Amino acid sequence: MTVDNTIDLTAHLSDTAKYRFESQNASFQRYHSADPNVVSLGMGNPTPDLFAFSKFSASLAKFDVGTEKRLRYEEGTSINLGPEESGSSVEDIEILLQYGVGTGIESLVSKLNELTTSVHNPPYQDWKVMLSAGSTDALTKVFDLFMNPHDSVFVCEWTYHNALFAFKGHLMNPIPISMDNEGMVPDALDHACTNWSLPNRPKTVYLIPTGQNPTGVSMSTERRLAIYKVCQKHNLIIIEDDPYYFLQFGNIPVVPNSEETEEYLSLLPGISEKLLPSLLSIDTDGRVIRLDTFSKILAPGMRLGWITCQANLINILRANIDTSTCRPNGFSMGIASKLLNETWKNSGFSDHIKFMQQQYVSRRNTVLHAIQTHLGNMVSVQTPSCGMFVWIKINLPQHLASQDGIVDRIFTKMLENKVILVPCFHFSSKDEKLVKDIPLFRATFAFANKQQMIKAIQNLKSVLSEFGCAA
Repeated sequence: MTVDNTIDLTAHLSDTAKYRFESQNASFQRYHSADPNVVSLGMGNPTPDLFAFSKFSASLAKFDVGTEKRLRYEEGTSINLGPEESGSSVEDIEILLQYGVGTGIESLVSKLNELTTSVHNPPYQDWKVMLSAGSTDALTKVFDLFMNPHDSVFVCEWTYHNALFAFKGHLMNPIPISMDNEGMVPDALDHACTNWSLPNRPKTVYLIPTGQNPTGVSMSTERRLAIYKVCQKHNLIIIEDDPYYFLQFGNIPVVPNSEETEEYLSLLPGISEKLLPSLLSIDTDGRVIRLDTFSKILAPGMRLGWITCQANLINILRANIDTSTCRPNGFSMGIASKLLNETWKNSGFSDHIKFMQQQYVSRRNTVLHAIQTHLGNMVSVQTPSCGMFVWIKINLPQHLASQDGIVDRIFTKMLENKVILVPCFHFSSKDEKLVKDIPLFRATFAFANKQQMIKAIQNLKSVLSEFGCAA
């Protein structure tokens, strides 16, 4: 059920966004699109007759589920883009490789609109989807939409390092809000808003609610509702950056890989009502700007994602993209659209998400079982229920816990022992000097294979033993 309680966010636009207008090229493009018989001598588009490509083909990877390896030299189903693909619902390659509107190709936008309705069903009217060149680029576009230099933004005390770099690059001030084992604490956000005494109180809060980077924690349904209520109270705009959303494991327990039976894996949520609700799905006001990406479910080099928010904001974002990145890569859009609309369709995409969840939960089990087996009380961790990260606290002896430079010394020893974890200060929204020697580290189970992860944890045990940590 949708309601018409949408708030007007245009009052919060940045000075730059207020002067974003449709590009001249985009406005002239409409005349030609409306009537293909119009002969345009005004557009600067090159003729498709001179494009260097006439066809594009990609093969889906085959996987050996038993060894979790991609069979690099075995081609799966082919996806073709070219003139012989008559009857396809996906745009012709001449359109994919031409200049186009900043919102992206219609066939993929339409499919993602369908997916968003099915998974999130935003409960307000007049929302829209547009494509982005990945979540990082989308994030900078959203900053430009609402932020002026020297504005502040509420963030988790530990958060995505590239977001922090983007804040600084936009001359913005991140305001850290404390976290617990479910992410940002609602009372802490409420307190920060209520007691703000400086000019220009932050109007936005940046969140990674599911499989948070770097801590790996996920907000429960109750936590999401509580955060949303605080944002309503103080009229905050929510930037929901959710790249790990489809990599949810539910409450499935950690078991040795040998016990990952079909019955065990059947408990994974797939794409179903078992998924945690997004903030978008409870957004009755239209205050959520949601960022999704194909990076974690297809491939990061595609640089392709999507933004969901109020339709009038999409128009302003499009004006920005029309005069900057123009739109995502045509090959990436075409392949993704063909994959979702015709090759996989809904059932194939659902199967792929379930497969990805199976792979990531198995990797999580590998690294956590190795930690339990080899490290024991040397460290403290919280079991992630989504994503690809584990937040590790090293339990140092008391005399070392507050020693200056201890984290640098530990990291140096890690390198000597051929293992890398990322120190927490890289993710801190506070002054780095305040957290430089806190022995918290981010580990990921996304890249290394299972044997490598086990070896890395064994090497980490050697490192921690040198610092007097007891298993």
